[in-house]
Formats: sequence, C-alpha cells, structure tokens
Amino acid sequence: KHPLSLFASQISFTCKRCGTKSDDPKPYICVKCNFVVHGNCIGFPRIININRHDHRISFTYHPGRRGPRGTHCGFCWGAVSQYYGAYVCSVCPDYTVHSHCAVNIDVWNGVELEGIPEKSEDIAPFKVVGHNLIRHFSHSKHTLRLLEDIVNIHDVYECIRCDACVSPVGFGPPIYACCANFPIEKRLVFRTAPYMLECGDDAAIYCQMCGMLCDGFKYTSQGMYIAVPFQSRSFITITNIVCRACERLSNDNVFACCVCNFFLCLYCATLPEKILHMSSDDEHPLTLYY
Repeated sequence: KHPLSLFASQISFTCKRCGTKSDDPKPYICVKCNFVVHGNCIGFPRIININRHDHRISFTYHPGRRGPRGTHCGFCWGAVSQYYGAYVCSVCPDYTVHSHCAVNIDVWNGVELEGIPEKSEDIAPFKVVGHNLIRHFSHSKHTLRLLEDIVNIHDVYECIRCDACVSPVGFGPPIYACCANFPIEKRLVFRTAPYMLECGDDAAIYCQMCGMLCDGFKYTSQGMYIAVPFQSRSFITITNIVCRACERLSNDNVFACCVCNFFLCLYCATLPEKILHMSSDDEHPLTLYY
C-alpha cells in the first residue's frame, strides 16, 4: 500500500519477505510500516509449482501457525516463522515452504504462475466401474477386481507379483489398493519437471536413481527413468556420506534424517521389506532387519 524506498546505507535487519537476518548494503524500506526487505527478495514470484508438492503454492507475508506442532518447511524441514514471508498451499493447510527454499534452482522450474489459469487435469490412474471393480489405464481392455483374500490367490498360483512394483502380492495390501493408485503425473524431487507414469513395456530397465533392474511401472521425465516412485520427504542431495545400511560411500542422492544424522543410499532405501529366496521355504519369507 506504500512505495518502497532504496536505503543506500548498510543496516542490520530481518527481511520481512524471506525471514533471514543480514547486513544488506541496499535494502528497500517503508519507514511508515517499519517494513524492510532485501533487494534480491523484491522479485520473488507470487504463485509457483515446486517439485516437493503436487499443488501450487503462493507467497504470503502472514503464513500464521499451520499445523498442531508448529510450522516446518516442506523442503529443509526447518522451523518457519509465522511473522515473516513464506509460500503456502491453499489445498493442504499444513504445507509451508521458506521463501528462499521455494525458489531454489533445484526446486522451482522458474515459471511464475500468477495470472495463468490452473489446468484441471485428470491424473487418476483408474475409473471405478462397480463394487470392487476398476478399469486401470495399464490394462484398459478388462476390468480389475479387488481380491481381498490373498490366501486364496496362493491356493491357485505359486507366486504372483504386482505388475507395477514387481513385488510379491502376498506381502502387501489388497491387490490394487496400493500400486494401482500411483497417479499418471507426479512431481518428484529429482527434477523440476513433472514425471509421467508409463507401463506396458516388457523390457527391463535400470532405475537411473537407485540402480535396480526392474520391469514394472516407471516414472519418466526428459529421458530419465525411475522404476520406484520415490515420495519420501527426507530426500536430499549430498556427497561423501556413508550409507548406514550397506556402509558404502554415497556421492549422489540419499534419504536422510538430518536430526538423527541417519542416511540411506537409494539402493538400500528401496530394498523390499520381505522377499522369497530360492534357498528358503516359500511359507517363510525373509524379512529385512536393521
């Protein structure tokens, strides 16, 4: 509501737009409102998409206290002050991101969305056609039926694997209750561009993130193939970190709990919880322990 003036002297202040304290030599100020911002924070976009969240987020100077345990950044997981600017999601009431985190080059694709209508895209992977019946995009010629009694499946077949994640069906929830819900389009932390779910190709590929060989569903984006749809919020890119599971040095992406200083390489993080091994009895699967 007031014009901002360039202050030519160096002062110590906390920026109202990003919430960080510094000695900026040329901040912009409003004397009437005691409002001071960094010069490089003036151009922050109003509405953006980031690769940590599926909805648009918008900038606000008053994020408030969002969530019963306070507000934490959806990127760095640090505390977010309710008194300084941040990006919030209008759909998810608990989702907030620091201003500087949201415009990080590895998070935001650089596109300002203010004034651009949001596209209403159907990314649901299936349509419900009856009680416990769906028509999935990966197998559109027939309907799929929910089999809730997995014990009966093994009475007929010795081993059934999910065509999406290629894990044995008997180790998980009912047959289409989990993997069938993977959306057609998904934002993942590895790139700022969205990923598209693909299926139907019987050729096995090596996942370009974890290195596992897989012939199930995959997410693709600009030539990158990811066999497992990583959706962990604790993913970071870091170098010279030792995986706590395999104890090998990782110079790439890892999953991390920075509070506990605990790190897993992508290969170990995606190991199945249970497997059937050729040397074990089929009735007694091997369980992953740490």
